[in-house]
Amino acid sequence: MQTLRLTALEADTLQEVIDNSDVCAVEQSNFSNVGVKDLANLTSISIKKMRGVVSSLIKKGLVYLDDVDGDGTELVYLDNDFLYLAE
Repeated sequence: MQTLRLTALEADTLQEVIDNSDVCAVEQSNFSNVGVKDLANLTSISIKKMRGVVSSLIKKGLVYLDDVDGDGTELVYLDNDFLYLAE
């Protein structure tokens, strides 16, 4: 098992992604309710800094961005390998 080290900003952001997602680990599915702007508001992190935090979480394989509706609004999703964090 690989150990991931998170900064305080990454940990706070990841917790908000988890708290604002509907997850079913058994079916390997999740629905996100938050975008980068939402996360910035929820954590009081500037939008510019939040983009960097989310980018770092993507590089670590914890989250990904997806525009499910095709309307240009990208939401932040918990990667399927980490759905158990939301149980």
